[in-house]
Amino acid sequence: PPRSTLFPYTTLFRSIRINITKHLYKSRFKEMFLSRKGLPKRKWADVLTIYNGRDYKKNVFNETEGFPVYGSGGFMYVYADRFICEGTLIIIGRKGTIDRPILVKGKIWNIDTAFGIKTDSKVLNPVFFYYRSKFYDYKDMNKQTTKPSLTKSDLLKLDIELPSMNEQRTFVDFVEQADKLKFNFFIPSPNGNYSKIPFVFL
Repeated sequence: PPRSTLFPYTTLFRSIRINITKHLYKSRFKEMFLSRKGLPKRKWADVLTIYNGRDYKKNVFNETEGFPVYGSGGFMYVYADRFICEGTLIIIGRKGTIDRPILVKGKIWNIDTAFGIKTDSKVLNPVFFYYRSKFYDYKDMNKQTTKPSLTKSDLLKLDIELPSMNEQRTFVDFVEQADKLKFNFFIPSPNGNYSKIPFVFL
């Protein structure tokens, strides 16, 4: 059959597989760490850095190329001439979508509705932290009655379990071995070209 005919089914099966693997990862994380007692804990302030986002439209906006711009809902299909943070990062919404952390790799510009978070890699693996970040009740920290919002100071006060780096690496290895779906996201630019976005879907 033509590829156009198969595409809806391929997309559906891929979506189902993604949901299954995401549930598998979260269940394994909970089993390995959240169900255990006696793990040492640290404050976020001790093990990571939170980068405030800034408006991109005034000085750094680029329609066709540059560093991808992220908001609380993810990639915004626009670019910036400069970046705010780089590395393996977790994006958490400051306003709007506050309860859906995103894992990205590369150099990015995060706007003022999103925090960019970089872990201290000596004590906290970023992929481990990404999965731990999915279990926090961010809505319980919401400061607004209309549009959900978080504050940097509240996030930095949160506790996080801190198993050894070997244990964190064991979980990350499990994720990498189980993840058979390798995605390369190519986002069309206004000039007709395609730009690869440094996005990790786990």
